[in-house]
Amino acid sequence: MKEWLTSEDSDEEELLLEAEAAADVDGSPSFREMDVPAGLKNLGNTCYVNSFLQIWFHNAAFRQALYEWDPALDSEERENESLLVGNYEPRGKVASLQLLFVMMEFTNRRAVDPNDFITKLGLDPQVQQDAQEFSKLFMSLLESSLAAQENRAVQKVVQDQFRGRYAYVTTCCHCGWESKRPTEFYELDLTLQGNKTLSDCLKDYTKEEKLEGDNQYFCEGCNTKRDATRCVRLLELPPVLNMQLNRFIFDMQTGRKKKLNSSVQFPEQVDMSSYLRQKEGTSVYCLTGVLMHVGAEANHGHYLAHIQEARSGQWFKFSDTVVERLAGKNPKLGVESDPMEGEMPGAGSAASKKSKSATPSSSSAKGTQTSNNAYMLVYTEQNTLRAIRRREAEKSRQKKQVEENSLQEELRGAMVAKTEATLPVSRTNGNSPAPSSKKSSTSNGGLRRGGQVERTPVAAPGGKRRRMRQKVSDRLRIMRAQGDDTESEASTDPETMEDVEDIRKRRKAAAGRDGERGEPVKHKEEEEKPQFMFQNGMVFPKSFPQYLISYVEQDRAQQEEDAKIAQEMKVCNNTLLQQQTDQWTCVF
Repeated sequence: MKEWLTSEDSDEEELLLEAEAAADVDGSPSFREMDVPAGLKNLGNTCYVNSFLQIWFHNAAFRQALYEWDPALDSEERENESLLVGNYEPRGKVASLQLLFVMMEFTNRRAVDPNDFITKLGLDPQVQQDAQEFSKLFMSLLESSLAAQENRAVQKVVQDQFRGRYAYVTTCCHCGWESKRPTEFYELDLTLQGNKTLSDCLKDYTKEEKLEGDNQYFCEGCNTKRDATRCVRLLELPPVLNMQLNRFIFDMQTGRKKKLNSSVQFPEQVDMSSYLRQKEGTSVYCLTGVLMHVGAEANHGHYLAHIQEARSGQWFKFSDTVVERLAGKNPKLGVESDPMEGEMPGAGSAASKKSKSATPSSSSAKGTQTSNNAYMLVYTEQNTLRAIRRREAEKSRQKKQVEENSLQEELRGAMVAKTEATLPVSRTNGNSPAPSSKKSSTSNGGLRRGGQVERTPVAAPGGKRRRMRQKVSDRLRIMRAQGDDTESEASTDPETMEDVEDIRKRRKAAAGRDGERGEPVKHKEEEEKPQFMFQNGMVFPKSFPQYLISYVEQDRAQQEEDAKIAQEMKVCNNTLLQQQTDQWTCVF
């Protein structure tokens, strides 16, 4: 404990420590790379939370719903005064998750701190919880927390994205009477023990169980006990299908939980049509995420995830603060080595050797992955995934367009200001000498009146033509609004009519080309307006509330300040090192 530090010195040292935490070892600020998602800091044993947060964040519909969440309709957040004062501090769990997602998307930092969210959940950062249990409990908590929202897309986002339906079906072997007990699910819990492929797991999940002898079923059709069969029948699957592989089981001999290190094969595309009793190819799902536990034992190890980015289809590895692209067109998914292997005292144990020997080879069939670490597979319905990629690509295009337009406007304004500053000043003093040459007084349209020279503006080349086209465009817009795209009252000017005909010809040609492709023709005026805005060097959705924008701007400013402090620390350390080197040089 440094009792000699004054409060002022203590504040300064705390600031330096924060700057060190925001910088790399070499003193450079920890900015993330272009087009690489942000990571999440590990607060001790919170890697299992981080992997789920990354999976949820990369669900575009789930993320958008949280952005549209209204704090005024939340019991914990509606009385939060910091929403209005500009220094926002969330009070509730959903508010903290919303802010965390905003920072993950808009920050320039390499990693975001989830401490506020984890604290509000009441989790102990030093204790590693059961990841599968955490997922189920949090989905239930979030579903109830969003129930008060008026926007249905927000209120029902958990159900719309993850909820499916199945039924326990009991069939009488004598009369064929069926008894169905439907229920809802958010994850399919699949038995891994004894199964080598995902297909084996699904068949085991939906297999028929015989009810015979003492387990006979009372058939309502026969009005007596009969032999029967019972199975799980899938009725409806959600857009995002989470498949939990029960890799962690309870060991009856030791009385503890243990991990199954056996390998499992899973396809990059799975057709679920047969399980829904539908036509083949009507319910195809694509792999978009793999959650893994690396380590031989259930109570130790590390959680990480391989996730596919929605817009580009690029796969990334998420391991807390480390986010890396997975190289190649067909990257190996669910394959990661234990970072602690070889460093822990038990690295040479039988469990460790078993885990190492179970590491899948690169001989998997094309379109199939093999993993002895994967405990959850995330599949997205094929048509849903295509729609997401189209929307995300359109959003990306609009963002770039808004940013380019804003930069062009700034550049145009700067050029206009520079031009106005360099224009010659009109001479208004009658005693001032007039230009001696006649050419200088009239070369730019100037008119001499005594000692005063007045300049008339000179149209830029093509200016008349542009004004004419603008006039034609305005009139055509009016004509379309009135339902009249014929000639006539638009203009009697031959040049104007020539432009009108030229525009019509080009539109007909474009309509013919688009008609061949079966695509609707969109005029420039009818195109969807950008849903984004440019503010303080950043592009935000127009629907974004101001308290979120202010928080992001404050974080950007804080990061720049941290970078300055880190640079000053680096210079100071180099100076001290040089001084010490000079002193030792003088001594010797």
